[in-house]
Amino acid sequence: MSRSPIFLIILAGIFCVNANATTSYGTLLTIFDDSLQNDAEYSEDLANYSAAIEAYPQARARILPNLQASGSWNKIHNHNDAIINANPLQRNKYTSGYTLSLSQPIFNLQKWRAMSEASSQVKKYEAIFNSKVQNLIIRVATHYFTILKSKDNLAFANSEKKANKSQLTQTQNRHLAGLDTISSVHAARAAFDVITARVIAEENILENNKAALHVLTGNRYTKFKTIPTSIKLIKPSPNNQAEWIKKAISQNYLLLAEQFNVESSKKNLSAVQAGHLPTLDATATYADNRFSRIQIVPFDKNNSTNINSTIGLELKVPLFQGGLVSSKVRQAAHLYNAARARYDLTRRTIESNTLQLFNSITSKIHQIKAYKQAVKSAQSSLSSTEAAYKQGTKTITDLLNSQKDLFNAKKALSANIYDYLLDTLLLKQMAGTLSKQDLLALNKLLG
Repeated sequence: MSRSPIFLIILAGIFCVNANATTSYGTLLTIFDDSLQNDAEYSEDLANYSAAIEAYPQARARILPNLQASGSWNKIHNHNDAIINANPLQRNKYTSGYTLSLSQPIFNLQKWRAMSEASSQVKKYEAIFNSKVQNLIIRVATHYFTILKSKDNLAFANSEKKANKSQLTQTQNRHLAGLDTISSVHAARAAFDVITARVIAEENILENNKAALHVLTGNRYTKFKTIPTSIKLIKPSPNNQAEWIKKAISQNYLLLAEQFNVESSKKNLSAVQAGHLPTLDATATYADNRFSRIQIVPFDKNNSTNINSTIGLELKVPLFQGGLVSSKVRQAAHLYNAARARYDLTRRTIESNTLQLFNSITSKIHQIKAYKQAVKSAQSSLSSTEAAYKQGTKTITDLLNSQKDLFNAKKALSANIYDYLLDTLLLKQMAGTLSKQDLLALNKLLG
């Protein structure tokens, strides 16, 4: 059963802060709150949802009483050249009236089934909107982690540039002292120039990612909370693939939307089939018509009133409509089969995605642990290479490669941590449980 979109909206606002309190410091929470206020895509989704759920009151209105009123007033001037008492004949006629008409469907199975269909459609739109809210959480996290990853890459590039600058200076001094060759100086210079270009590229990437975030929130941020590499790695709970797939099948909002779409398509088929059946309406009318004639020359006046009221039953039996209803039935049957096929495809896709995300989280945990060890090993290797270089048993190329290995390991560790965190959110999205509380939990990890 689909949870009401109000559930996620209220949940999203539990820890809500003023969206415009500050635009200089960005956290997952402030960015999400800003997105709720300013994201054009989310505003469009909300407007579409609000419009879509009007389908039910419109369908319900078709089985409720229909009361209409109409009225009229007319003046007719008649001029006759006939002479009476030396004056032409002139008359004015006035007619006025109003009519009240009331109709109430007594038996119209097609309208009743259409109202039931609209109820299923509203449930489908609720599920779709809930998935859009969860998708907003994912978009916020993706933008945020992308920026943090860019900041880390820039920091690593600057650290490597600083180290390469130090190596270049040291190599130049060694060359002047006759302890190293000019080739070593050229190698150190080349490495420094390459990392300088990469720093420029990383700066550009970071600014572009910030600009992309501005599209989402409408605000600009200059500071971001980072996530430490010492973050505690937690396996999915429950740590069981079958349980997560079971959750996804019963709670995933996109799958629920397809389920309600199948239900709606089936009810639509039933409603269209009812087009072959007769309909019975109760009708009532009340009409008040008044007539007034005034003859000016010679003067004469005549008034009359006519009041009619009727109550009846109106039976309509469809006999032949050129095959229209039969064609609509066939069309509705095909749409129902298409909805069932789409549900099966969505279910299989969600099962596969849930399984892949579960495995990815487990794999990322092992990779993060391995990269943490790789950073330690690369650091030890660099220290050994630096000592060997000073002793003359290693070249500057060996030292630069060892230094590059260290920063590559740090970069890979950082990227895997952000991928792991995003995968945990994506897995919860697949299970239909993702909410702002998950952003709150991640926000507490930020340094």
